[in-house]
Amino acid sequence: MRNRLNPYKSLPLLACLFLLLAFGCTGSEQGGNGDPDLPEMVEVDLQVGVSDVSRSLQTKASNDDLKPLDGELIHSLVVFIVNESNIIEKKFLPEDLDESAEKGNLTNWSSGTFTLTSGTKQIYAFANWESLENALSTVIATAEGQSMPTLPETVAYPTAGFDPANRKYLPMSVSTTWTVSSSGKKSIELVRLVSRLQVKVTNATTHNVQLDKLDIGVKQQGTMSLFEGRSIEVSTSLAALSFLLTTDTKILKAMTDGNPTEYESGWVYVFESNTGNEGYLIDFETTSTGEGMNHGQNFHRGKRHTLNKEIPRNHVWNLSLWISGYQLKLTLTGENPPIGGYPEVTTSPEGTEFTVYGGGPFTIKIGDLTSNESTKVPEITEWRILNDFSGSSDLLVGDTNVEKLKVTGKTITGRMVGAAKKDAASVTFKLEAISKGQTVSIFPITLKFADIFDQTQSQSPQP
Repeated sequence: MRNRLNPYKSLPLLACLFLLLAFGCTGSEQGGNGDPDLPEMVEVDLQVGVSDVSRSLQTKASNDDLKPLDGELIHSLVVFIVNESNIIEKKFLPEDLDESAEKGNLTNWSSGTFTLTSGTKQIYAFANWESLENALSTVIATAEGQSMPTLPETVAYPTAGFDPANRKYLPMSVSTTWTVSSSGKKSIELVRLVSRLQVKVTNATTHNVQLDKLDIGVKQQGTMSLFEGRSIEVSTSLAALSFLLTTDTKILKAMTDGNPTEYESGWVYVFESNTGNEGYLIDFETTSTGEGMNHGQNFHRGKRHTLNKEIPRNHVWNLSLWISGYQLKLTLTGENPPIGGYPEVTTSPEGTEFTVYGGGPFTIKIGDLTSNESTKVPEITEWRILNDFSGSSDLLVGDTNVEKLKVTGKTITGRMVGAAKKDAASVTFKLEAISKGQTVSIFPITLKFADIFDQTQSQSPQP
């Protein structure tokens, strides 16, 4: 019994073994020199540029228009590189930018070589943030090693936010993910938060045209998303913006020797927006004068909508309005003519008038477009009926104006009711001729109702 092992005497030995094992495990996680392993460091270089502006859906912008204007590039710059723990691992706030930055004309910037830990990073970069009314002041002041503040989803930009003479430049931003795994260069491009819009009005007629009003409904102020790629909601805050530079009268002289005259507005910066269905409203008022005029003074004025329904950020939109004296040949065929009846054909520089005898279905064939004033006729790629009927639109069958008339190729179809009051016996709609997205001309067309026997009487031989 005395030789039997005492289990309690073995406890100190077991404790020593466990302690040795524990130290052995710790030692296996050390580097060769006994220090704890550090995260892998990678040498990288960051290149920051500015995204090129893009063309919009409806534009005739030239290469010169697409080039940045003076002051549209980098004046001030800040870059944050944030790790997966939302800690700012690297911050650049360069104060030694070259002389071009003083006037907002710096095209790009390079960080030079620096080290980062490997892994997934988020890059946030901002240029010319001072124009955003201090929306990012707290963010810009955050230092390396601190948590990245929550960024605002939207920011405000004043209407007069671009004024290089007073050191106000275009705000830009970019947010992108970067997986750092090996040495190399990373390039990012800043995106302007606004777009640039200009209007050109061309007079291709043989008479003078005075511009009395040129307003376009766009989003001029309010808020916009801080970064590109967020959904653009349908805007309910569009406001009329005048594109007549001063209150002085603008008179476009008659075209001479085939050379049209042109009015060109200044560039205006607008927010991104989406109108939904109708496009952007153009309120255009003119007065035609001179010996070469063969229509009413107010013939060219009216309200129209652009084909383009959306203005994204960082785009150039050069909207062209073409005033010309075109003539359109149309042929109406009624499906309810009297015996011996025949289709009417009417051609008129002021527009076209038709009489639909007895009502019922009718078809209008769109014929040749010619010029009254020796101007070149562009290729018409689309015909469209504008949704601004006047007169008695109830003469046409359909719950809405869009349903009343249909355009298929070069054919307009509709249906007129079989009776009408004498004081509401006509309806006028506008047919738009479009060439590659640009409006060439707009023709007002009037449809009149008449009793079916009126045509029979008008065709009776005269004594």
